[in-house]
Amino acid sequence: MVGCGDPSSVAEVTGTITSGGKPVSGVSVQLVPKDGKSPLGRGSADESGRYTIGRAMGKKGCAAGTYSVRLSEQDPGSQLLNIPEEMSTKSTLTFDVKPGRNTFDIEIPGPKSPSQKK
Repeated sequence: MVGCGDPSSVAEVTGTITSGGKPVSGVSVQLVPKDGKSPLGRGSADESGRYTIGRAMGKKGCAAGTYSVRLSEQDPGSQLLNIPEEMSTKSTLTFDVKPGRNTFDIEIPGPKSPSQKK
């Protein structure tokens, strides 16, 4: 059972990813444990924007703990999301996962209009 974690601390993590208030699909969610010991958690948003986190070998859930959250587009260019660095490669987004059920909805900021870009 190496790498499986304590089954009693496995938490269910779900949520919805939106942009501009509308659900988006094709976004991958990766949970990177802050403790460096727990397994990574991963999930992908379906056509309704819903995601569920799982672990290696198809196991559902993840260990309770604090995670850095990284978003990425599964098919870059299919949507005009432009996920900001603070939600992707240089993520400052964190989830504090508790045992039991956890819901973390994520809003990706919409693209800036030309007048907002500087």
